[in-house]
Amino acid sequence: MTYDQAKEIHQHLIDELIRNGFSYVDDQINIRLTENRGDEEILNITSRPSRHLFFYIENAIDILENSCANNYDEIVKRFQSNVSGEQITGIDVLLVDGTTFDLSQMPNHKPVIDMLRAVRSELRESSNNNE
Repeated sequence: MTYDQAKEIHQHLIDELIRNGFSYVDDQINIRLTENRGDEEILNITSRPSRHLFFYIENAIDILENSCANNYDEIVKRFQSNVSGEQITGIDVLLVDGTTFDLSQMPNHKPVIDMLRAVRSELRESSNNNE
């Protein structure tokens, strides 16, 4: 993958995430990039478009996995294995404003996550073939 190709793919992913309602993912990735990193480490990531692209994809996958209901049943089972007594049938979170949120109602981002994983695999394979 060339320098320009990596930049173009990176910008396309940003544009598509934002266009499809995932601007919070882009915001979180930018926070993760700068949080707890010095200028030299940030420059090390951003100065090489392919490295920046893979950083972006890895973090997008992580953020989406952590903000969806894909693993809801597994989470309920894990809670159940750590408590005794009544069967846990669901998990509600009490938000700061006093409202509750049923975690099972979180969106399913599996199709987007799968697409990002496929892109990552294809880019890795392409990079390995060019070395």
